[in-house]
Amino acid sequence: VLSMFRVPKPVAICLLVIVAISASIFVGNSFRATTTLRLAGSDSAAARMEQYRLQDIQRSMEDVLRTRHLRNADEWDTVSQLQRVKEQAQGTDWAKIANKHLQSVQLELLNTGTP
Repeated sequence: VLSMFRVPKPVAICLLVIVAISASIFVGNSFRATTTLRLAGSDSAAARMEQYRLQDIQRSMEDVLRTRHLRNADEWDTVSQLQRVKEQAQGTDWAKIANKHLQSVQLELLNTGTP
């Protein structure tokens, strides 16, 4: 089609690429915003409380890991913090994560020979 207008091949190829990209953008809507989990005004107070509880558990777990790895806390302090997080997170996936970290810290304690 473009040969009728005597357009050079590189220009024709560039135009075809631009047309293909713009068609995919406008037709496919590839830049659609992802859906986010938001609490609507109609959500119950129990759902909001559970979300706040999970956020608090996550913050506690982050504090434990930050204290252990960045501030070089001793293993006994880390064990007690992980026990508290594990108790706080009973019935959630956070309890499993805390338990895994607790087992690794206890294994380190056994390997160092600390009574």
